[in-house]
Amino acid sequence: MKRLYLFLSLLSVACSLSSQNNNQNYVLTRTMLNESGTQYIDNIQYFDGLGRPSQNVQKGVTPSRANLVTLQEYDGFGRATKSWLPHVTTSTYLDPGSFKNSVPGTYNGDSRPYAETIYENSPLNRVVEQYGPGAAWSQHPVSTSYLTNTASGDVTFHEIGHVIYQGKSQNKVIDYHNKSRNRLLLTPRPYDEHHNKNVKRGVY
Repeated sequence: MKRLYLFLSLLSVACSLSSQNNNQNYVLTRTMLNESGTQYIDNIQYFDGLGRPSQNVQKGVTPSRANLVTLQEYDGFGRATKSWLPHVTTSTYLDPGSFKNSVPGTYNGDSRPYAETIYENSPLNRVVEQYGPGAAWSQHPVSTSYLTNTASGDVTFHEIGHVIYQGKSQNKVIDYHNKSRNRLLLTPRPYDEHHNKNVKRGVY
């Protein structure tokens, strides 16, 4: 009888695994909710041909027991760009084109149901703009400008030293206050969604 139970259990798992898309690379994570293994949550993470996470499916997590699917897109340099909001479906995999055509309907026809990251055109891959999801934020990114300091700017240079004479501390501190030399430091300048400058203070 135990062998029969074991066979039925393995058959159930095999049928469940076969519901994934076998033409895609994926990892199935099953989280058991009880000791008998009859209740569980399946999460399917699909990967593209370069091994990058592309689509995530949480099976049966909605009130109607449908699946919740998200999509991640990349640019030509392999950097994460568009992170799409979740879409409810009964499928265990959606072609990216079908996903992008269907997901606006989940959000009342919004034309931008995704967050988007824009990078500067350099090998440094620094983020210059970040857009929140939704068409309402399409003209209001969080942005960052990467500049260098100027000698006349507000970046000051402090050099502090402790004087030691003949092996004994003299308890004297030399403190020089001066402007940093021109273009000596990188000064990121962030702006919020309304293009208000956020001031970053720190030690460089």
